[in-house]
Amino acid sequence: MNFHHLSLTRKLTISFSILVAIIIGVSTLSVVSLSESQRDFDSFVSDEFSRGGLARDVHAAASARAIAARNLIILNGPEDIQAETTAVKVAHDRVQERLGMLKKAVASTPGVSSEERALLDKIDQLEAR
Repeated sequence: MNFHHLSLTRKLTISFSILVAIIIGVSTLSVVSLSESQRDFDSFVSDEFSRGGLARDVHAAASARAIAARNLIILNGPEDIQAETTAVKVAHDRVQERLGMLKKAVASTPGVSSEERALLDKIDQLEAR
């Protein structure tokens, strides 16, 4: 088939069909690529936020434990001392629980920076003391 011998209407129809096919192909490729990028971004953000949230929980529990320990030293009444001793134990258990969860999150997530791992090891060493 020779393209030069076709009528103008037929030439325009074929050309337009080719352009439509190219646009559909590029659009499909764009949508697939964009959805893959969105999925990767969502995964990255959710991992970062979950580890960040666990780190904040460890910090808050450690602060609560420090405050309860300080109060334990200051208080004089046996009932108050017992209440603060319980508060120290609960806060300590929470620190250990959240630290364990943070360790699991860091160990199971690929792409965690060496700096994050070093900071987690430092926290773990301090908790071991």
